[in-house]
Amino acid sequence: MDSRLSEHFIFAAGKSLSAVDAVPSRSNQHEIGGLVRVGFGKAIGSISSGEKLQIPCLMVWLSDDDSHLINTTVTWYDARAGKADRAPEYRLYYPSNEVTDRIGEGDFLLTALRHNNELVICFAPKDSQAEWQLRSLFGLSSSNITDHHFHGAELSDKTLLLPIRIFLEEIGIIFEPVLDYQDVTLEWLLSRYPDGFPTSKVFSELARERVGRHSVGAPDETLMAWLEEEEMLFRIMERHIIRQQLQTGFEDEKDDVEAFIKYSLSVHNRRKSRVGFAFENHLETIFMEHGLAFEKGSRCNVTENNSKPDFLFPSFAAYHNQGYQQDKLLILAAKTSCKDRWRQVLAEAARIPKKHLITLQSLISINQLEEMRYHQLQLVIPSPVLTLYSPNSQNFLMPLSEFITVVKDTTIV
Repeated sequence: MDSRLSEHFIFAAGKSLSAVDAVPSRSNQHEIGGLVRVGFGKAIGSISSGEKLQIPCLMVWLSDDDSHLINTTVTWYDARAGKADRAPEYRLYYPSNEVTDRIGEGDFLLTALRHNNELVICFAPKDSQAEWQLRSLFGLSSSNITDHHFHGAELSDKTLLLPIRIFLEEIGIIFEPVLDYQDVTLEWLLSRYPDGFPTSKVFSELARERVGRHSVGAPDETLMAWLEEEEMLFRIMERHIIRQQLQTGFEDEKDDVEAFIKYSLSVHNRRKSRVGFAFENHLETIFMEHGLAFEKGSRCNVTENNSKPDFLFPSFAAYHNQGYQQDKLLILAAKTSCKDRWRQVLAEAARIPKKHLITLQSLISINQLEEMRYHQLQLVIPSPVLTLYSPNSQNFLMPLSEFITVVKDTTIV
């Protein structure tokens, strides 16, 4: 499912907030200046003298722990209107709300304009992983991190990988495009699964069948191809199912609003859980195709404290056999995004001091990578996603192909 940053935005710029930008007691009625210099005025279009342009705006607070979104309206105007002897000074006024109440001096601000002239304003805490992700994605160097001036972003024509699309969609920044071929694909899907979504394993098998490739020789690229295909199939079918539900309504429910909210939450939760299941399903197939000895955690397959590691090499019986060489054991956790959840992995297998975690999350900060290394947690990143990291960060990371080699070299007794 191709998607490019330039397809969603016509302008973007970022800066580190100054006290005047962020601190209520020192700001000029929540106004942001300096956007004309980086091309916002040209992107939004000219306004007549004295005009105040109202712009619909999605405002986002994005921290490493949570996100908060609000739809509001901002105003673009000339603060020197009516002063013939003064050059125009355009500013962007934004009202106080639950997002702006969180910002402070030094926090990162991304301003991006969609093709429909809707504005996205995203704030992230200073030095946070979220700031690193936004700066890296939009090509905003961290070298000017404290100069408090806007810098224009790079709206790349490169295809956005699935992890980037998931990240942007989770914070409400982009939405999936309508696919030209989705009607044909939907008809084919419904002919096979007329009653709705098949099980996660069946859907993953279907994606692999359609891609038609074997993972040996290119496990990283194959994993991403399978995930991309399954994501595309899922979204096409999901769109159809949601449309049917909305057309039918919630007639059996006493409170339509409450029923709609409940249904929306179920859609959101299904999306999140499905990606995780697909990730594990495809990894399991790759390990089988490479002839690796492994077992998945389950009710019967546990380590200390009833922990259920995603993948343990070569087996749980070997792990619990105290006579089995400790250095021949490996553990791999699989999390589509890790954030702070990576710490959970540290307690999953006491006999294995160095643990591995595979994730689709892109652009993890160097500070977090260093902390993971301190705790002997080795991150595994599929090589197409690995290219999104800086050269310095890549020193901490391992592609899936290398991990498979490590398993083969380690588990042979």
